[in-house]
Amino acid sequence: MKTDLKFHFSNVGPVDNAKLELGDLTVIAGRNNTGKTYLVYTLYGFLKEFRNLKSAIINSPALEAHLLETTSLTVSEIEEKLLEKGRLEWENDEDALARLHAQLLQEMCRRFSETGFSDVFNTSSDFFKDAALRVDLNSAFSRKGGIGFQIDRSISLWCHFEGEKIILELNRREPERLVEVEPGEISKWVKYTYLDSIFQVLYTPLGGPIHILPSSRHSISLFFRELDRARSQVVRSLQQMKDDHGEDSHRISELLRQQTSRYPLPVQDNIDFVREMSVLDLDTENEELQSSLENIIGGRLEVQDDEVRFISSKSGARTFDIPLHLASSSVWEMTSLFFFLGLLEGRGNPFLIIDEPESHLDTANQIQFTRLLARLVNAGTKVLITTHSDYIIKEINNLIMLGNSFADKEETIRYLGYQRDDYLNLDSVRAYVAENKTLSPCPKDKYGIDFPLFDKTIDDINRVSDDLYARLNEVQEEA
Repeated sequence: MKTDLKFHFSNVGPVDNAKLELGDLTVIAGRNNTGKTYLVYTLYGFLKEFRNLKSAIINSPALEAHLLETTSLTVSEIEEKLLEKGRLEWENDEDALARLHAQLLQEMCRRFSETGFSDVFNTSSDFFKDAALRVDLNSAFSRKGGIGFQIDRSISLWCHFEGEKIILELNRREPERLVEVEPGEISKWVKYTYLDSIFQVLYTPLGGPIHILPSSRHSISLFFRELDRARSQVVRSLQQMKDDHGEDSHRISELLRQQTSRYPLPVQDNIDFVREMSVLDLDTENEELQSSLENIIGGRLEVQDDEVRFISSKSGARTFDIPLHLASSSVWEMTSLFFFLGLLEGRGNPFLIIDEPESHLDTANQIQFTRLLARLVNAGTKVLITTHSDYIIKEINNLIMLGNSFADKEETIRYLGYQRDDYLNLDSVRAYVAENKTLSPCPKDKYGIDFPLFDKTIDDINRVSDDLYARLNEVQEEA
């Protein structure tokens, strides 16, 4: 299914109103304190919570009304038909599906707006009492495919979109066991299956892993063990308080939350990911992408005896194998990304968010990292970045130009030092500037994206430099 997702943010941090449409590569640039991080954290929180939000609307009147409208059966009657015949089909009404999408998304966004912001940013609900998120969905439904659930060891339910038909099938290995199914159990799974089949178009963990690299990632990679030790110490102290003073369990839990969980959800999730790196199953390592990152950080990361170690590339006379805390800041920056890349192969449609990828990278490596982002996009990963880097923007524009057709293209790619996957399709890129309490879409053409924010800053500093250069020459001439 081809899907366009547009997110509408209202009263989120310093942002009054903003619209964001996701592309295969989405870029948000802007000055400090313009709301970039607020927006991407909100987006991450909504998508990460998507499965729970979907489960919360399983009994939505809109869903049951839709099924009645399209099948002329109540959900209970659908269950009876499936138990009796094992199969039910009806006409695929795409307009009705689109209306249902809009209604259910609106309900999910309302639920998220009520409590999701405070959960994502780990603050009181009063801070985001006027904040709201809305999602617009424009999709073209596939004429084939579907999704299913294994209800138990012997029973599964599938929903198929086949041509002009929608088909529900109840498959069982042991037909006689159907009499043991509790009343209403199949009805519940009908709604779950149908919801998943129409929501598989979204960029969510349903289709692949979602991962975020917050701007604090270098500190997380370095200090997560200290965080764990500090948390353990707090737990022990609170337990002792309970033993000595008879504090009740609710009070203990509240103190523990206050002392150990003052991080926004993206930061906490990144801490959890780094904490689990030593036990990740990397049997399906994406060696090509990891090799690109190794070239940037000058080595590779390995887990040895429950410790992450950095092994430098075998170039020159001196190589080394050191614990992570002795490596450079650029290695800390890329640690969780390195392990995330090892999980991508065969994992659906991953979505990667990076807050300020240029942090702790020199200008040459910022350019190389931008090429890695293009390779990720061309390998099927959706990528969103926020950035202050003019080098990243300029290289994105170079990669967009490489995506065009021109004479001697293969020779030019080799001559300029690029690889075959170092290109970006203009239509797949979305770019914005965070300014004036909103997001402003950036113009783009075959030459790339126009970021006036950077151009003005560069023009200003060049103008100052030219002025000072001219004045110094005047002094020399007078002398």
